[in-house]
Amino acid sequence: MPWLLLLMISATFTGSIINGFENALQKFSILTGYIPVLMDTGGNSGSQASVTVIRGISLKEVDFEDLVKVIWKEIRV
Repeated sequence: MPWLLLLMISATFTGSIINGFENALQKFSILTGYIPVLMDTGGNSGSQASVTVIRGISLKEVDFEDLVKVIWKEIRV
């Protein structure tokens, strides 16, 4: 349930951002074709990041104490 709520909140922010650029999207309708590409890129990078962290946890290369360091690194990437 927490993940669904997080996804709902992020979808709300995404909709707000797209609405903010509505005038530009009307002028240059080709830009709407890039929205799914950008969203998929974010999903792919998120999946790769989670797989890397899960692998590190399973191989005992990442501990709970490393949480802040891992999050900081992912934010920078």
